[in-house]
Amino acid sequence: MTRTLSLLLLSLGLAACNGHDKPVDQPAAASSAAAQQHAQAVLASGPTSDVAKPAAAASTLASPPQAASYSGYGDLHFGLSEADFRKNWGDLKGGPAAAGSTCTVLYPIWIKQMPPDIGFMFEDDKFVRFDVRTAKEAAPGGGKVGMTVEQIAALYPAAEKQPQKYDADAVDMRVPGDHGAVLLFEADKSGKVNAWRVGLPPQVDYVEGCG
Repeated sequence: MTRTLSLLLLSLGLAACNGHDKPVDQPAAASSAAAQQHAQAVLASGPTSDVAKPAAAASTLASPPQAASYSGYGDLHFGLSEADFRKNWGDLKGGPAAAGSTCTVLYPIWIKQMPPDIGFMFEDDKFVRFDVRTAKEAAPGGGKVGMTVEQIAALYPAAEKQPQKYDADAVDMRVPGDHGAVLLFEADKSGKVNAWRVGLPPQVDYVEGCG
């Protein structure tokens, strides 16, 4: 009787041990894998959706208004006197091209390099043209420094291609605009725009600026 009871108790103990091991280990491993997958999914999707919207909004807010037009630069229209231009803009550098010259080029005081990223031309005391040499500014219609001649031609179907005066391998793209003004892109030998200008004839076609 005692031996039978002992065997019975031993069998129950072994069964209890075997039954306890399996349910604990397997669910724990499955739970850990599921948690890792969930964390990876949150990391993959969370930051993208949370960050993208504010970044897009910030980009929109940071975009400056279009300044260049066929009538002038912002509120500074062609025909404005140099004194009135200075009064509206503020401090500017530059002056007459030479002693006694009626042609003047002015540019913002923060510009260090020459030729300047942007310059404003006056002749006979009238604002007649502005030149741009930076991709930060967009021309009327969307053209920019760095674009190819093909891209400019696509943006401006009326553009006329002309050889440059001092480089037969470089070209100008001349676009007639509103208010009698002209937009002219300068492209180098590689076919990329390195400068553009808007102005009134004949000054817009001066190759050396005021020189």
